[in-house]
Amino acid sequence: MSGPFGSSQWMYATGFKVTNSLNFQSGNSAQLSRTPSSSPTPNRRTFTFSTWIKRTATFGGDQYVFGTASEGDGFGFSANKIRVLLNGSSSGFLTSSTTLTDTSNFHSLIFAVDTTQSTPSNRVKAYLDGTQVSFDEHTTFPDINHDCDINNAEANFVGNGHGNQRINAKLAETNFIEGAQLDESSFGKTSGGVFIPIDTKDLTFGNNGFRLQYKQTGTGTASSSTVGADTSGNNNHLTSSGISSSDISTDAP
Repeated sequence: MSGPFGSSQWMYATGFKVTNSLNFQSGNSAQLSRTPSSSPTPNRRTFTFSTWIKRTATFGGDQYVFGTASEGDGFGFSANKIRVLLNGSSSGFLTSSTTLTDTSNFHSLIFAVDTTQSTPSNRVKAYLDGTQVSFDEHTTFPDINHDCDINNAEANFVGNGHGNQRINAKLAETNFIEGAQLDESSFGKTSGGVFIPIDTKDLTFGNNGFRLQYKQTGTGTASSSTVGADTSGNNNHLTSSGISSSDISTDAP
């Protein structure tokens, strides 16, 4: 197992241990999917997505860890730079000069949205290993009160997003929070100069929120016994495709 500095020893400082990851291979069209419930009306303005990621391939194109295909929302990378697209970039187009090219270690990656914020730069935030990144290349923030397609009652994907540009990576301890724009302190803490995971079990996940710990070996249809099992208590399980039991790993942060 490995952490941001190649050692798992730091990961036990919180008394919490991440045990599993899931390997997403774009060549297999790997993804997890779920259509959020439409009742009560899903919150499409305020939410947070967090995961630990070890990239297995980097290249000049786009790869997204979370989003929708039909309208083109995506959180992920472009030319290995952290990027956010909303409505296929027409409602939000953000790119940071911050890159993630390391393929040896897990890193914390968080995207936090609240389009009700009056200050445009507060409407979308991203954090890498506990540090907020600056969107300093493309800077089109969404309009105030913009309704994102993420968390809309349509297919939402882990491992996929805008334009079916899937990630090549292992993901671990993946959380989606509906109704709150959270910062890095909800998902990790710094110990010995290293950002490490904390247990998210006490977070308020919201009606459509979920937590993926990738502990189940089944694949396919969403259930508590398949790899997309939601362990938040909401039972918002995700369906897997392009994924086999061999993609479940004990390689974790």
